Amino acid sequence: MEKRRARRHARRLKVRYGEKGKGFTSTGLTNDVSATGLFVLANTSPRPGTRVHLEVTLPGEVLVFMEAVVARQVVVPPELRQVVKSGFGVRYLLGPEVMAELVPQLREAPKKDDPFTLVFEDVVSWKQAWEKEFSRGGGFVWSPKAVAANSTVMLTFDLRFLGRELAFEARVVHVMPGADGRFGVAMMFTDAGAATAALSATLH
Repeated sequence: MEKRRARRHARRLKVRYGEKGKGFTSTGLTNDVSATGLFVLANTSPRPGTRVHLEVTLPGEVLVFMEAVVARQVVVPPELRQVVKSGFGVRYLLGPEVMAELVPQLREAPKKDDPFTLVFEDVVSWKQAWEKEFSRGGGFVWSPKAVAANSTVMLTFDLRFLGRELAFEARVVHVMPGADGRFGVAMMFTDAGAATAALSATLH
């Protein structure tokens, strides 16, 4: 699995959390935080792909609210919790993802020359694409322009049948020229666990 790029910082902060639409039903403590997500120490944890709301209490009783998707889950038997901590890691939802749901009409139409915006009109075509490549932690597109290897791109999934857009950072791992003048670009998600968890949740 691709190593996480976002630097993690050890922080112990109180957290209240719950699934979307159900309020804050559980409590826990952060174990570490980064620019893309955080890990919550808790006895109960939502399954990967679950949309959650979090309330984090900062020093001085300052409250920070955020929306996220569960990227991984650590389940530990009660008899081992003194040795191994249970909990779950989340990926923060990006602004474009939230806005695509709040105001669908503001969503910009994908540019015809933007190979990194992938449009799926129906669940059948999306499921086929998911099983063929994206479930493996990355993807492949044809670009009209050359892209530098090891560069970072934003891969956007426009799921028209759900009225949602999901965007994830990806690293270019290989580029090959095609016979038609285009360039084949192979990418891996920067945070493969978070990306695949969020994308797989759209199939349920």
